[in-house]
Amino acid sequence: APKDETGAARLLAKEEKRSAAAAELQRLADAGGRFDAELVALREEEDHIVGDPLRTQARTALEALGADPVAALLATERLRASSFSPEWPALLEALSGLGLDGAAVAQMLIRYPRLLALAPARVNRLASFLQDDLGLVRKAGRYMIARRPSLLAIAVDGLSGLRASASALEAVGVTAGRQLRTLVTNHPGILSISASQIERVAEAVCAANPHKAAAVTAGSSLGRTLQSQREG
Repeated sequence: APKDETGAARLLAKEEKRSAAAAELQRLADAGGRFDAELVALREEEDHIVGDPLRTQARTALEALGADPVAALLATERLRASSFSPEWPALLEALSGLGLDGAAVAQMLIRYPRLLALAPARVNRLASFLQDDLGLVRKAGRYMIARRPSLLAIAVDGLSGLRASASALEAVGVTAGRQLRTLVTNHPGILSISASQIERVAEAVCAANPHKAAAVTAGSSLGRTLQSQREG
């Protein structure tokens, strides 16, 4: 009997320790949750203080470029303070210099909310690449930038740059010139795919169609394949 009582006492002591540990963990979790909530609230307050004036200025700037007030509001209401670089007015000016009005820029912001955080120099750098390297006319280049503003965030040079992607497309069979221009105009997101991934997709297409390897050189077919890879 004494042994049974001792064993029961030990089990009870262990259970009490487990309960105490569980209670302590819950207390810490509750404290952590409160801390997280307070941190979120603090960040929201900070964003209101810093971000509200920036959002108002951006709406006014878009309207000055011709955007409808409702479109300007929709384009800016979800922007955070971190969505703006100190040079964002110069970026709007650069986009306007390409012929993009406030309505177009508002749609670009909806598609790519990080747009105003980019350096203004990226605009002319991308426009020059599209015109000088790919041979797109100014209007077509402007259309591509408006449709896929995230291209502005990608470097032109480098292993993961736009120029490397264009070269990879030519290497897998897309003819430089008209075919390449048609491909990137119809599927502008292709340029955001790395050269190595373009090569892998082309190899997969050839492997799946050994008797129709020419499909790789068909711009529209390759474009759809790469675009599906990008979106997936």
